[in-house]
Amino acid sequence: KPFVMELMMDPSVALLHTKLGELVRLELFHPEWYLQALCMWRGSAFLVWCHLRPSASLAGMLFLSCVGGYAEFRGPIGNLKLAETLGFLPYFAAGYTFPQGWLHAFSSKRSPMKVTAALLFVVAWIELIIPMLAQGALPDAHGSYTCCAAGEV
Repeated sequence: KPFVMELMMDPSVALLHTKLGELVRLELFHPEWYLQALCMWRGSAFLVWCHLRPSASLAGMLFLSCVGGYAEFRGPIGNLKLAETLGFLPYFAAGYTFPQGWLHAFSSKRSPMKVTAALLFVVAWIELIIPMLAQGALPDAHGSYTCCAAGEV
């Protein structure tokens, strides 16, 4: 996207040379980190996680995400946005390992009481439980745990 759009706005040989250099150094893809992460998640599911039990896959992805938060990805490998990929891996893991049969069973037997109970649980979890468990600021998933005044790790 930045490659094509900027060249459409300023079609010059110098800009083309600059953009090709950024492409070779993997610096052109900063805004599309989510697409890269999705490709890495699906590729790892195909190569690794589909061969394990869902519980082992979930544990492995959560462990990988936690360990990846303490790694510093700099230079060309930092341009692959591995910190974001590993930071948001638990959300992919939850969706990948969740038993779909449970979802179908729950959705087929919905009642207003069950929907209200589920909604109250989610609201209570977000508004009451998480703030009690999280004393202080939590790191976001857009980088290493060592950033943002996290201190020495």
